[in-house]
Amino acid sequence: MKTLVYLSMIGILALACENDPSNNHTPELETVNLKPYYYPLDSLQDGWVYEYADQASKIVTHYWFFKVVKDEAGDRYLVAVRYNGFFEQDQISREWIVANGTISKDYKILVRDSLTGIAEAYTADISENVVFPFEAVKDTNLAYRFECSFSLPPDTNIINKLTRDRKFREFSTYNLHGDEVDVAVFQNKDFYDIEDVANGGFWTVEKEVTEIYAKGIGLVYQAEKTIDKTNPIPPREIFLSNIYTMEEFIKLKEQLSNAEEQG
Repeated sequence: MKTLVYLSMIGILALACENDPSNNHTPELETVNLKPYYYPLDSLQDGWVYEYADQASKIVTHYWFFKVVKDEAGDRYLVAVRYNGFFEQDQISREWIVANGTISKDYKILVRDSLTGIAEAYTADISENVVFPFEAVKDTNLAYRFECSFSLPPDTNIINKLTRDRKFREFSTYNLHGDEVDVAVFQNKDFYDIEDVANGGFWTVEKEVTEIYAKGIGLVYQAEKTIDKTNPIPPREIFLSNIYTMEEFIKLKEQLSNAEEQG
């Protein structure tokens, strides 16, 4: 069995130092440039909404609104807001854009009260903060780790811990709505550790995740498979079905709401 080595942001910086041409005491590691395959950060000042749908049914599963903002110090951040299929916000994240990738600064999960309809945000505790590397080591044993933990109502005694190890696999092409686009493919491992701190009990859910990022676009396809040797579960596949401006997204929401009222 191959040993998996994960990289935190400190590890990424260390590898950058090892690849410094002035340092002739360490072998140079082969890297690949992945920045062009992430979301188009230089074009997101006004924001775009990405629509994702189920591969089999073509039913929209969720939306992500991406926008790049700048603070007073000049640092740039990718702010992402997720909407479910009913146009309700359920996740908010903020990534710090640095020279060699993006670093998670905030990750919040919104839980809506079933009686009042009011959503409350619960902030995750981030312990490993690498989201997306712009320059990745071309080594199948190396992964870039994001890790966080959180508790959600109604049972806040349940602690959920997500560990995501993202590994670059290869460059390829992908058919996106009839067009062949250049893509970067990732093969990831997600581990969900679930602990009941009040009553005892601990279990882990493992998932294999394939991600495809298109050049100049971002995530266009994802397949998520839960590892269950007893009861095999078919993979869940989603794809990028459309991209909207925020104005178009608001109009879409209004149109669908009006259609439901009339139907």
